[in-house]
Amino acid sequence: MKTLAFVVVAIALIVLTQWLIAQFFLAGPESPERWLHIGDDVFVSKNPESAEHRRIAEEIYEGNKQAPPPGVDSIRLMRSTMDTSGQSVSPQSKVLAFESAELTGDWLIPPAAVPGRRLLYLHGGGFTAGSALSHRSIADRLAIRLSAEVFLPNYRLMPEHRRADGIHDCRTAYRWILDHGHASESPVQELLVAGDSAGGNLALAVVIWARDNDIEPADKLILFSPHTDTTMSAPSHSQNLDTDLMQGAFLRQAMEAPRSLFLWMNYFFNRIIPNSPEVSPLFGDLSDLPPTLIQASKAEVLLDDAVRLANKAREQGTVVELQLWPHTLHAWQVFDTPESTEALENVVRFVEAFPPGISRSHPE
Repeated sequence: MKTLAFVVVAIALIVLTQWLIAQFFLAGPESPERWLHIGDDVFVSKNPESAEHRRIAEEIYEGNKQAPPPGVDSIRLMRSTMDTSGQSVSPQSKVLAFESAELTGDWLIPPAAVPGRRLLYLHGGGFTAGSALSHRSIADRLAIRLSAEVFLPNYRLMPEHRRADGIHDCRTAYRWILDHGHASESPVQELLVAGDSAGGNLALAVVIWARDNDIEPADKLILFSPHTDTTMSAPSHSQNLDTDLMQGAFLRQAMEAPRSLFLWMNYFFNRIIPNSPEVSPLFGDLSDLPPTLIQASKAEVLLDDAVRLANKAREQGTVVELQLWPHTLHAWQVFDTPESTEALENVVRFVEAFPPGISRSHPE
């Protein structure tokens, strides 16, 4: 009996210790409800859902019901599905494959590119999927609308690689694009950085890294449905599971697990403490960043990642514009629909409001 009692007490102490570590060292350092206010100055689309968007949403929802449970097979399926979608695109821009000792990717060169205007686009895919091929459509549409050369790097993905490896590749791509166009070495004249979902996380993190290391800053930052809080602590992470037709089914099991267990699994999967600003840039210093446009859906799980980012960054002095759509899919900008057309037209207006040279000033 004494041995059994000792084992029970030991197990209880181990569980308590793991819970305490999760609560005080792995969880976010700030209240999940902080910075959740949506002000009257936030753009909210008034357009009804288009038939094109509804069709894509239904296809994704039905496809997710048929997908294997989270694991290696689901990752393979997601990669294949995303790349197959990219192969079906006939871009207006010229696509040039790029390969160096440290990077691979694609350049998309529009017919009327402005000399020296470059956009570094970091693709989404949950850090486990996505590629230059899968995001060719969104890169092409941005290249055409912004008259910018777009570089789409292939950063290393989990689980074959560490989360830190993908971060390193994005930093390498940022350094590269400062001094290289698609055809030659030349300094950038105007640098835009953009990304969707996981790519939004990486885009924000790499811009913060550049600031902290006195590397030439970007002129504008454009974030589509960015994932900014790896601890997944905000209300929308649970409340929007049913309305997020793209991510809800995949995230439900994780969001409904005991909080401390989720944080430990998160830590072991990413191999970085989940509240570290390296992977949760929301918890870092958001001051002195380039003018930032954030677009998100009110229906998606990551809604609060966008809202909190916008409010905290504004509080710390960064110029931020937050734009919301009431019904759209997560990262809907990657699909060619009226909703994405509206979103990208707003991107153009935002970029034009901040000409190069006034990156940290409000437009006149």
